[in-house]
Amino acid sequence: MKKKNRPFRQKGKVVLFPNMEDMLVEKGLSALKAKQYDAARDLFEELLQFDIRHPQALYGLAICSVELGDYDRAEAVTAEMLQGDLQNDYDIARLYLTILIQKKKLR
Repeated sequence: MKKKNRPFRQKGKVVLFPNMEDMLVEKGLSALKAKQYDAARDLFEELLQFDIRHPQALYGLAICSVELGDYDRAEAVTAEMLQGDLQNDYDIARLYLTILIQKKKLR
């Protein structure tokens, strides 16, 4: 019986397999491009379990949330990104404004 590719846990610490982070990003972006938003969201969330500040995973999760109509989650993710290291990123600010406009239209 084969073991699944899971991180090795040792005394409360998680060690990722080599290139696992890159693999999750690639698979998530591929699913996003293929408009498989549920699958992409799951991959980005899996990556965020290991690195809660991963910029590509956060941005991908926000995009998936918008496409799936979960504007509250998308707003929370982008607001968190804007308060962190990515506060000067134009694409994130633009996405955040788009989400706020969409939420206002829905109400």
